[in-house]
Amino acid sequence: MSFTPCGSLLEVMSTALDSPVTAHAAREFVAGRLPRTAFLRCLEGSLPDADRQLFRAELEEFPEDLLTVVLEVWSLSDQAGQPFRLKSVIPERPLSLARRRAVVLTVDLSDAGVECALTHVPTRHAAWMRRLGASRVSA
Repeated sequence: MSFTPCGSLLEVMSTALDSPVTAHAAREFVAGRLPRTAFLRCLEGSLPDADRQLFRAELEEFPEDLLTVVLEVWSLSDQAGQPFRLKSVIPERPLSLARRRAVVLTVDLSDAGVECALTHVPTRHAAWMRRLGASRVSA
């Protein structure tokens, strides 16, 4: 089974959330005052042109509801003034994860800050999980 982690999307999100503009948009999204597509456009706009195509491709598979969960966790760190890190973890047993169509999100809250670790196999998500690609970032 070939496996490509979504590390670049998660790295982009982590780095972008350090930006005051993107952090403000994330706060507005979490508070329900900014639509998901507007937040994604802001996130995409924080990227160099060369990275935007990869970003869009990875969004096609990223579970939509997971974005909301990750940003809620980010909000905890933001409100507490703690650092936030979002990372991709290659599954130890990708076949098992793929068969279960599972996405695993681990949240580590410590004195060092907040870390979210995402483990999944691309294209192998539960059927009920909507993909962000359905939201379309750009026209």
